[in-house]
Amino acid sequence: PKFIFALLIIFFFVFNYLTIIAAASKNIINFLGVKIAFFAFTGVFSSLANISIIFLAVLFWKVGYYTALILLLIQFPQLARSMMQRQNPNNIAGLFTNLSAIIAVTIIYFNNLRIAKYQERMRNQAITDSLTGLPNRFACNMLVDNLIKKGDRFALVSVDLNNFKLINDTMGHDAGDKMLIEISSRWKEIADSKKTSTNDFIARLGGDEFAFVISRY
Repeated sequence: PKFIFALLIIFFFVFNYLTIIAAASKNIINFLGVKIAFFAFTGVFSSLANISIIFLAVLFWKVGYYTALILLLIQFPQLARSMMQRQNPNNIAGLFTNLSAIIAVTIIYFNNLRIAKYQERMRNQAITDSLTGLPNRFACNMLVDNLIKKGDRFALVSVDLNNFKLINDTMGHDAGDKMLIEISSRWKEIADSKKTSTNDFIARLGGDEFAFVISRY
C-alpha cells in the first residue's frame, strides 16, 4: 500500500507537470467555455505539483527526498529551453518556484534526519544502562516477555557481586564504577565471541545485580 501511494503521488506530480507543458503552447485556453489566459493557471498547477513533492519528502524519507529531487531537477532544462527559445519571461517564476521547492524538501529531509537521530538516542537511553552500556532491566524484561510469548526455551540467571558494597565503602564509588565497567566489558566480550555455543544476553539490573538470559540460536 505504501508503494502504491508513492506511485500515486508521483503520477499526480507528472500529471500536473505535463498539463503545464501541454497548455504552454497556447496563450489562451478554453476553460468551461470561457477563454482564459494560460498564465492564470500556472500557479495552480505548479502549487499542486509542489504539494505532491513535499508529500514525497515528508512521508518517504530518504527515498522520497531523492525522488522529489530528481523530479524537480529534470524540469530545469525544459524551463530554461522554453525561456530561451520562446523568450517567455514567465518561466523565470517556474525556475524560482522549483528552486524554492528543492530548498524546502532539503530542509524537510535533514530535519527528519535530526528527529530520527533524536528518537533513536531516546530509545537507546530507555533500554541501555548509562554506566556499563549493557541493556538495562527494562530491556531484559522485554526480551524475557518476547521469549515467553514465542514459546522459546531459555535460562534466566541472576548474578550479584559479593562484597561489592565493601569496595564502594573502602575505595570509593569511582573505583566501584570502574569495577562494574570492567566486569561488564569482559562478560560482553565472552557473549559476543559466541564461544559458549548459546545466545547470551547480559543486562545490568541495577547496582551490582546482573542478569544473564541464555537461549539457543
